[in-house]
Amino acid sequence: MLNLAMSELMAGANLWDAKGHVMSGSNDMATRIEIFKWVAAHEDIFGAHREPTGEVGVYFSDTTRNFYPRDFVASYRGVLLLLLRNHIQFRIVTPRTVNSFDRKVLVLPDVRVVSDAESSSIHRFTEQGGRVIMTGQADPKLNDLSNAGRYPDTPERAYLKTAEADFNSPDSPWATDFLHSLHVSDKVAVTASRNLVAHVSMIGTRQYIFMANFDGLRPGEVATPRTQHDIQITLEAPAGTQLHILPFLGVESVISGKQRGRQMQFALPSVDRGAIAWIN
Repeated sequence: MLNLAMSELMAGANLWDAKGHVMSGSNDMATRIEIFKWVAAHEDIFGAHREPTGEVGVYFSDTTRNFYPRDFVASYRGVLLLLLRNHIQFRIVTPRTVNSFDRKVLVLPDVRVVSDAESSSIHRFTEQGGRVIMTGQADPKLNDLSNAGRYPDTPERAYLKTAEADFNSPDSPWATDFLHSLHVSDKVAVTASRNLVAHVSMIGTRQYIFMANFDGLRPGEVATPRTQHDIQITLEAPAGTQLHILPFLGVESVISGKQRGRQMQFALPSVDRGAIAWIN
């Protein structure tokens, strides 16, 4: 229950509760009360609209999913897992939002079917200086994108399969090449375990880092993640010298950073299940 609630909160998902919901006796009412009291105390964070940061978009093609569900979902999940493990900030782009996508890189994970309108939006994106990276069998409407990065052998699916067999397996040479091909530099850099996910979002004019720790978890065996140490957050200066930290179900504290040239670096205290960090 704690891991699920933490995951939903850090991802910005809807954390709802139904009165009288039983879930076959799995409810721990005391824990539920603790979670919702903590959420209510920080409603200014968890009840606010979040705007994802980062320069990478990952395309979710519902039409491709409908025709090729197994292949597309595996490619989509493989790309997302690679970005999450390497703390690369991204947003999901859909046929309804692609026309307004204005960041630097758009990844199409085995997107085999696009409409004429989608194709026009993707072409317009490249004409305005954006880069496209395609894996698998791209729709023929996109074959004329001569400057696009291409991985026709869908290595992201092999990457996902390897992770499913051994979640602690190291990144493959393809993964390293793919990350280099993005050519992006986030304004917020998180140095931490690959099993600590960090989502960076804007709430109003303030930037938040939502961290979820999955290190050491094993289904049916280990439900408490290993505490993470030596986490470092690096921000572009001037960003402020005081970083606020709010641990999951904990109380807020403040730490001081050190300026290194044009950057401000913060060494975080240990993180158990998760935490949020921000600068006023």
